[in-house]
Amino acid sequence: MSGILPLMIYNDLSNHDKFKTELHRIGGVYGFIHINKEEVKKKYIGSSKDLYQRFLDHFKGRDSNIQLQRAMRSKKNMVLKILIL
Repeated sequence: MSGILPLMIYNDLSNHDKFKTELHRIGGVYGFIHINKEEVKKKYIGSSKDLYQRFLDHFKGRDSNIQLQRAMRSKKNMVLKILIL
């Protein structure tokens, strides 16, 4: 997601209440980025009409990419960047 500035960045993926407050019924493009020793290792880009509901699906392992689910369970060095277009 280089070259495009995100509208929001979340470094703490454990605060689901904050996601609900800020993203319920909001649509947009989002990206999960795994950073290891200041180097971007993996990226996952998606879009949704309701970002909060989609994040819940990812966090709970419903209709989600298995590699992303595994990375999110560790929650180490995982950053969430959100673009709303």
